[in-house]
Parts: sequence; structure tokens; C-alpha cells
Amino acid sequence: MVQPEEPFKVVEVCNVEPFHGPTKPSQSAPTLLPLTFFDLLCLRSPPVECLYFYELTNSTTFFYKTILPNLKHSLSLTLQHFLPLAGNITWPIDSSKPFINYVCDDSVSFTVVESKASFKDISSHYCEASKRHNLIPLLETCHEKASLISIQVTLFPNNGFCLGITTHHAAFDGKTASHFMKSWSYITCSNYNLDSSFLSLPENLTPFFDRSLIQDHDNGIGISEAYVVDYMKQGGPNNNSVKVIDFPSTLKNDAIKSLFELSPSNIQKLKQHAKNEMKMNVINLSRLEMYSIDFGFGKPKKVDIASTDKTGAFSHCETRYNDGGVEIGLALNKQEMETFSTLFVQELESI
Repeated sequence: MVQPEEPFKVVEVCNVEPFHGPTKPSQSAPTLLPLTFFDLLCLRSPPVECLYFYELTNSTTFFYKTILPNLKHSLSLTLQHFLPLAGNITWPIDSSKPFINYVCDDSVSFTVVESKASFKDISSHYCEASKRHNLIPLLETCHEKASLISIQVTLFPNNGFCLGITTHHAAFDGKTASHFMKSWSYITCSNYNLDSSFLSLPENLTPFFDRSLIQDHDNGIGISEAYVVDYMKQGGPNNNSVKVIDFPSTLKNDAIKSLFELSPSNIQKLKQHAKNEMKMNVINLSRLEMYSIDFGFGKPKKVDIASTDKTGAFSHCETRYNDGGVEIGLALNKQEMETFSTLFVQELESI
């Protein structure tokens, strides 16, 4: 009997290191980075998962022989500028605080997958939430150390690919993640060959690592210290674990992830009727220009913050049209989504 073809096939699991060539940047990125109190707030928070969908009509052979090696090498060159992000968060027993540490041979997990699923369906603004789960890379964390970034490229042959990025929230806020992705896409699109050992970034993309500018002391007691004391008490005394907490999802198997667009005129009308808006948990990604991240294949067809599925939060960012509009994303159980969609349209039509 002929076995049915697997709809989801892992092609490669590898690691990408910062490129170690003979040419070094004049101002090297630090290898050890302290965590500010902003960072420590998210030490054990669930990771952030983001999916970028790109249309691609090139052949599968061209993807594996040209596009994929380019993505890997440009990532390696980008990590030269972001050395700490190739490292781990660790909290040694003799250290009063956790910190980010990069050592030689540290790397970023990079997985390549091929999917037989419908790219058209999965990259649409209305799709079954569960169909996206195989596109999300796992971020490796344990009590002793936690990775900061994990990447998965999923190819939908002759249709497109999805770039999945999972990041540690203590190292990446929205601005940092967008900055990293813009830098990676910039280097990917630069004219270089695969023998290049270093490529400079423009000033607006050059990372800044000086944490001494952030002061948190008030009468000798720092906010960082207060966070550390609280973390040490969680789950027992002297708990210096850096393992992130994984919240279980409350969504059913038929849950839907949907993106809703608000035009500039819609936004102005809503502002006039916002006096009695309900409070909600919102992940604000506006002004991060997420749809400007172009690896040479044009703007993403869709950008999906998949981690909000578990938290029940809304996400919102600029639309891909760069017209001042806003794109709102949320995941709900199917019946709830149908009701919400109907009410959303009715509300826009009534104002």
C-alpha cells in the first residue's frame, strides 16, 4: 500500500553562528549584557512568536540552492552586529542577577520545513489557528539557560514561504525585534557574495548596547533588585531558574485567527465614538513598520503575532499599504469569531 505523503516535512535542523571571518567590526558588540529592570520584568514571560508570510513563485530548486543559503549567510553576518542575541540568558549561582552572555560557538536555532498545506489559506486574514502552529519555532529554555531567538523557514512549494521568529521577551521588545529583522533583511538584500565576512549596517540600523544610560535606583534601592528578590521567592527559596512559563491556550481546536483592517477614515470615526470603549489587553506594534521588512521578495503578504493566541490579547500594527491604517489581530473560538466579525462590520457601517 502506498503511504500518503506527509503534509509537513522537516528538511533540516541546524544552527547559525555569528560569522567568524578575518575582518572584524571596528566596534564589536559586547558578549555580556546586563538586563535592565525593563528586561527583568519579562524574565520568565512566555516568548513572542511572529510569522511573516512572503509570496514566492520561484522553483523549489532555486529556493534551496539560492534563497535559503542567502538567508542563512545574511543571518550569520547580521548576528555579528547582535552578538548577545546569539547567546543565552543565564543566572549563575554566584551572580546576584541574571544576564545575557554570548560565548564562542553559541548560535541561533534554524529549522527548514516543507509544507503541503495551502499557502493561500494559511496566509489569508481569516484562517484556522491550529494550521499555523507547525510554523512556529520552539525557543529552547531550561532552568540553567534560555535561548533568545529561534527561526524556522517553512516553504510552500511554488507559492511562498513563512519566516517564523520566536524571541525571548526579556531580550526582545517589539522595537528590538523589528530592528533585528530590518537589519537582517537589509543585509540579505545587499550586494554581497557568500564569501563576505562582514557587512556594515547604516547608522539607523546599528544596534546600541550601552545599558548604563538606564538608571533605576531610588534612595539606594533599585527596581532590578526588587524584581530579583521576587523571582528568588517564586516556587521556593533561592529560585534562580530562567525557564520561561508556558501558558496553556484556552482556545478550542476550531479556533480562528483573523486580521481586521481599519482605514484612516475608520479610525477617525472610531475616535469620535470612543468615549465608552471597553478595556482590553492590546499588544501595540504600531510604528514598527513590520510590513516594510523585505528580504527581496516584496512586502510580507501577512504578519501574524501568533503568541497572542494563548494570551487572548489583541495585536495591532500598521497595514501593509502604509496609508495610516491599522491592522488588528486576534484569535477566538469559531462561534465567537463569527459573532465578533459580524459586530465589527456592523459597527463600522453604523458610524
